[in-house]
Parts: sequence; C-alpha cells; structure tokens
Amino acid sequence: MDKRKIIRIVLFCLFAVIFCVAGYNLIKVKLEYRENEQIYSDAVDQFLIYTPTEPPTTQVTTTSVPTTPPTTATTTQTSATSVSSTAPGEVTTTSETTTVPPETTTETSTEATTAATEPIPTYPNFTLDWAALKAANPDIVAWIWQSGTTINYPVLKSDTNDEYLYTTYNYKYSRLGSIFLDWRSSLDRANPVIYGHNAGNGMMFATLVKYRGWEYFNQNRYFYIITENGVEKYAVFSAYKVKTSSDTYTFQFDSDTSYAAYLEKIRLRSAYNMGVSVSPTDHIVTLSTCTNTGEEDRYVVHAKRIEG
Repeated sequence: MDKRKIIRIVLFCLFAVIFCVAGYNLIKVKLEYRENEQIYSDAVDQFLIYTPTEPPTTQVTTTSVPTTPPTTATTTQTSATSVSSTAPGEVTTTSETTTVPPETTTETSTEATTAATEPIPTYPNFTLDWAALKAANPDIVAWIWQSGTTINYPVLKSDTNDEYLYTTYNYKYSRLGSIFLDWRSSLDRANPVIYGHNAGNGMMFATLVKYRGWEYFNQNRYFYIITENGVEKYAVFSAYKVKTSSDTYTFQFDSDTSYAAYLEKIRLRSAYNMGVSVSPTDHIVTLSTCTNTGEEDRYVVHAKRIEG
C-alpha cells in the first residue's frame, strides 16, 4: 500500500477518534447542565412557598432605556417609562396619543392583558420552608433571588471554599456546584463574598458578567438575600473584572477609615458610574463569578443593603 495512503488513513482515524471524544464530552456536559438545572428547579418547587399576587389594574406599558448612562431624565416617545440616572429606581411615566390601525390596537390590547395577568414580581413573592431547607442541608444559610433572571438559589457555607465548588446543595457532584459563601465571610459582617459558577447554560452566576453593560444594570439594579431573619434588598453600585489575588476579596477592616477607603476604591473600579453612593455605614455584599477567559480572572458585583 502506498505510504501516503497509509498516512491519510491514519490521520482520518485519528480525526474520527478526536471528533467522537469531543462529541461525547459535549453531550456529557449538556447532560450535566440539564441535571443541575433540574436539581435547582426541584429545589424551587420544594422549598419556596409562593404568595398569590394581584394583577395590576393599570395599563401595562413597555420600558425603554438608553444604551449609555443619561445625565438627565430621558422620556421615550411612545407610552413608556423614563429613568433618571440621579435617582436609581425612581421612574416617571409619560404617554403620547397615537393613531394605529384597528388590527394593531387589538393585538396590543391582548398582549397588555396577558402581561397584566402574569406580571414579573419585583419583590420575592414567596416564603421559604426553613425547616425543610435545614433538613436537606444544614449548611444552607440563605437564599438569593433576583427578579427576571436565573438567580434563584440556596446559599451554602462550609469550612472551606472547595466543598460546594462542584457539589450541589443535595450532595451530588456537578461541574456547576452550588452558590456558596466564602468560608471567611459572614452575612452579618463587612463584605461577605458569595461565589457561583459562570455556567454555559446561563445558570448559577452567569448573568453577573452582563453587568459589563449599563443597560443591563439599569434593568437589574437590585437583588434580594433571604435569611431566617427576613428579606434584605441590595442595590448594585459597582461591577468589574478582577484577579483572584485582588484586595477586592477583603473580609476584615481595622476601622471605619479603612472600610471607607475600601468602599471608595471598589466604587471607582466599576466599569462605569452607576450613580449609587456608598458610605462606611452601609452593609455591602460581593457576588463573584469566573469570566471563562482566564483561570485567575473573576467578575465581581458589589451591592449595598437598602430599605425596601
């Protein structure tokens, strides 16, 4: 047999093996993602007790936000919500009368009715079955939730940061692991840090990297952490890429002065000005995820506890 033909056959077989292995690994990852998604979907069904909410009686309007931070309040042309950068979360509504064909009017009315009957909650519309949570895993210390995103998970804490890195809350292996609190942290102390994987299927803390864009921040300014003591609301004030060795991961401060210096430092590190002030009297929390661009690269989101 010709030598070149033998080489071609060998290369073909080699590429076929590589293709099969890659395909197997891809299927394996997808199955693991699906299993992890089912685990946390079951957790929501098992531990969350939903409270019925009344649909809004006012007309539903769409929200339009600029792609860059506005310096003054901006008003959209059609029935819309305008957002002021100087007052995070404060909105005003204006409307303009327009003439539309009958077909369009009917369709819009139907969509508005549907949206009105199933509104997206902006505040946790559930309570937690803490007895069941603790029975499932005593390391569960909180639940984190953000409206309109995939963030809806138990938060765990162990004696190391390795235990739940690749283990779910119900002790099963998963490359997506759990959402967990740094072992050096505590939710009632300065700067607790909560970790979660940047999952390829958009789960866990994958949405945190979307804070690179101002528009995403403008639509997702708040998240909630629920403990046995109650519900706490947090307002995001800074987001940026950082190394694992960064002093961003500081858990103790000698004085109010050092804490104030830290807060100013991380506020200025933000990818853009979020218009949210922060002071030493504020209690903050840091969310951290990988960027999938480098082993030492992380993306962090800082938020302060507020009333509401």
